[in-house]
Amino acid sequence: MLGDRNLTTHTYDESMARQVFGRLPGYLPALRALTRALDRAGGA
Repeated sequence: MLGDRNLTTHTYDESMARQVFGRLPGYLPALRALTRALDRAGGA
């Protein structure tokens, strides 16, 4: 996830953006886990 973020931070390449966009669903489990952890810690 961080690698994809770094690939798209200061440049725009449509092909790269489409590749990263296609990988977003794979990040959903990690983002849900983060949300649960923040909720337990009182962060949200």
